[in-house]
Amino acid sequence: MIVGSLDKLKIIATLLVVLGHVTRMYSGASIIEMPHESILMWLTDFIYSFHMPLFVFISGAIYYIGKRENGKYKDECKFILSKVERLLIPYLCFAILWVLPTMLYLGKVETDLLSYIRQSYLLGINSRHLWYLMMIFVLFIAFNHFESYFYRYTKFSGGIFLFLHFLSYVAPSYFQISATLKYLIYFYFGYIYKQKDLEDCLKNRYSIIFVILHLVFVLLQYTMIEDISFIHPIINLITSLFGIIAAVFIVLNFQLKGVFFKKVLNYSYGIYLYHPMIIYLLFFWLKDYIHIAWICSLVIFVISILASFVFVSVTRRLRLSFMIGGYK
Repeated sequence: MIVGSLDKLKIIATLLVVLGHVTRMYSGASIIEMPHESILMWLTDFIYSFHMPLFVFISGAIYYIGKRENGKYKDECKFILSKVERLLIPYLCFAILWVLPTMLYLGKVETDLLSYIRQSYLLGINSRHLWYLMMIFVLFIAFNHFESYFYRYTKFSGGIFLFLHFLSYVAPSYFQISATLKYLIYFYFGYIYKQKDLEDCLKNRYSIIFVILHLVFVLLQYTMIEDISFIHPIINLITSLFGIIAAVFIVLNFQLKGVFFKKVLNYSYGIYLYHPMIIYLLFFWLKDYIHIAWICSLVIFVISILASFVFVSVTRRLRLSFMIGGYK
């Protein structure tokens, strides 16, 4: 059942990450070389301006509910073990059994195999979409350890996370340290969203201004400031925050109903884990037969979602749910 704004946000974020991985194939930044398509490149830029910060925002809000409203996570050791089960075990399983074989098949492993495994998966430098699992694991452990201070000193904590966000641009990428520093502020935004009960404020019809502001800042992000590099981190942060607020406003004022959306919600983690390699393979197999980019993108988007449904169902029926976070 789709209950509340966070469920709807999770559905939107899941669909956006799949769509973004599809359209990114035409942006010049994909591992499968495809011709550039300007409209799809702009759509990719729009999605990437806020979709992963939105995921982290949702995690922060859910964490607050568990920690402060439901009294969970008091035993730090149990909390760490639960995150190992939820995040690190799927990370290792998918790295070795799903991502690595696909990269080998596509011919994208350019160093010796052991070096590739060490750099990409053990150190987490280039683990494809699995970077998020390592990052959010480190983030959860660090945030939970100091959560009592963050709860009491909200303004001071906000300043710390703002500083860490900009520090991330010079931090090392090993074990997703730089990504953790970058995304902490979005996690804290989700935490504050629930702590301060901001839902009613953002439901106000005048909050539509954030939708407009987000679109304006996306344009700024990729046009007017191209030659002013030191402003990029500031504009990127503002754009992401406006994008999150705009998404919250939309889900608070519109309904998501139907079997498809319920299934996306129930399968969201598995969809995230499975879909990128499905997209890579589909483009790899079909690249010589693709003539109309937007039609192909739509078809591959739908197929990758449906195929992920199938893979998640099979994983559960084979009693391998530990691979997708232990969910039945």
